[in-house]
Order: sequence, then C-alpha cells, then structure tokens
Amino acid sequence: IAKNYKKELADLPIILPPDSQSWHLFVIRVDKKYRNKLIDFLRKKDIATSVHYKPLYYYPIFGYDLAKAKASVPVTERVWQEMVSLPMYPDLSQESQGRVISSIRKFFTS
Repeated sequence: IAKNYKKELADLPIILPPDSQSWHLFVIRVDKKYRNKLIDFLRKKDIATSVHYKPLYYYPIFGYDLAKAKASVPVTERVWQEMVSLPMYPDLSQESQGRVISSIRKFFTS
C-alpha cells in the first residue's frame, strides 16, 4: 500500500514520508494553506483522513501556555499544520486506494 502511494503520488506538490519497516500510518505533508482544503475535499468524497499528531501543548489538560509553547518549537508548529494521514490499513483494497489516489491527484490538478 505504501509503495503504491509513493509511486502514484510522487509527482504531486507534496512531501512523502521516508521509507519505513512499519507502515501503521501514511502521512503526507502539503503546504499548510492547502491542508484543510484537501481534507475537506476528500471528506466530501467519503475518504477519511486524519491529522497525526497534534502537538501536546494544544491539549488544555497538559496546562501549557499555548503562545509560549508555539514560540518555543517553531518547526513543530509549522510541520504539524502540513500533515495529513491517508487511509492506511491491511484491508485497504486496491480499488479503494485508487480512489484515494485519483481524488488527491484531482485536487492538485484541477
């Protein structure tokens, strides 16, 4: 599944994840101005995505001063806003993955 995503999405304006021995997630990075639009576009096509991982300082239970936390980790703050986890599970059919891929391609080419 990961090999196919990497092959089929390689020419798009996204950052693909590095190779892994354990593919429990397939997280792409897109310019933050497109991330939420891509997620909404895919949702309208009944394709579920997620954002992994939201920094801990965004969760009130941990008691961080959000402004200070954001300022102290600028790379984390930038990168998490670019992340989109694509569907990735053992039973993902080639047909379903093809629909994910073609939808992402359509988002970036239309």
